[in-house]
Amino acid sequence: MSEKAPYTEIEVKILEIDVSHVERRLQTFGMTKTFQGLIRTAYYDSPDYALRAQHKMLRLREREDLRTAEKRAEVTLKERLVIADTKIMKELETTVGDTDTFRAILHGLGLRVHAETEKQRISYLY
Repeated sequence: MSEKAPYTEIEVKILEIDVSHVERRLQTFGMTKTFQGLIRTAYYDSPDYALRAQHKMLRLREREDLRTAEKRAEVTLKERLVIADTKIMKELETTVGDTDTFRAILHGLGLRVHAETEKQRISYLY
């Protein structure tokens, strides 16, 4: 299992854009597309929302890159560092080899899915 060191994420979301135009602009700045595909996410917590009360979130995310057909999953523990208008999170993340077994482990620990999302994403790296 590979692990990443904790890092601080500052995320920007831009809605209702001309995707082709933005992609051309990103490429002119030397940015490289690293992912284009589907992301399925499940958020886990105890029935009494103990993680939420501590400003923490446990996320299981499955990615499917439509360019390469590569699939991968990771689990992330997020902790909100700033409680204000900004969303700055400390993250601990590692890959998951078998998502079905990992889900069974989470359920065995008494954690339940409290929210699920599915979205298309395009990611670039500078």
